[in-house]
Amino acid sequence: MTTGDLFIAVLLLLGGAKAARAASSSAPTTKQKKAADAIDRVAGLQARANQASARAWIPDLIAAGASPELAAMLSRWIGLESSGNPSKPSSAGEYGLLQILPSTAKEALTPGEWLQLRDPTTSRADQAAIALKQYRWHVANAKKWVKNWPGEPDAVFYAKISHARPADLSSAKPDGAAAPVARAMVKGTNDPDKLLRLAAASVVRWGTVVIP
Repeated sequence: MTTGDLFIAVLLLLGGAKAARAASSSAPTTKQKKAADAIDRVAGLQARANQASARAWIPDLIAAGASPELAAMLSRWIGLESSGNPSKPSSAGEYGLLQILPSTAKEALTPGEWLQLRDPTTSRADQAAIALKQYRWHVANAKKWVKNWPGEPDAVFYAKISHARPADLSSAKPDGAAAPVARAMVKGTNDPDKLLRLAAASVVRWGTVVIP
């Protein structure tokens, strides 16, 4: 992304696609295309998060102990990360519904649970239980950096940021509710990768890339 594209992406996160597209309407054709690409990269997260193969895990997550609200949010995390296929590895070697690296699994899971993630015969109940355990580990990690911990549902936003890049939390020094912290983090960065991480966490928490 160029600086102009970043501005469009920030507008999208803070005010929605209508405002972002309006901001690019008077730009030259090449800039309009770059702006549209930036918007689509961020907005496309919503479609990925809400795919049917991910939402199908909601009953399993509830059965594993998640509240219906948490299960819906974690299903969006699943949509972004694994598309509902926990035993298919990512390019980085991650496995699981929420995706976890081998190095992180050594801290968050038991060796047996790591093997279960990689086994396509592992039951849905076990996969959902491991995903919930992983989520709680990310919550515990995020708590180290967030003052006035808000609890759920905002805990999901912070857990997703911790999952993607813990340094984003440690550098932001967040305090309290997720929405004002998310808006401040968006306004305070010119890093396109960080904007995408914030967009992903927003989709998981609120179901949209627009921060309320």
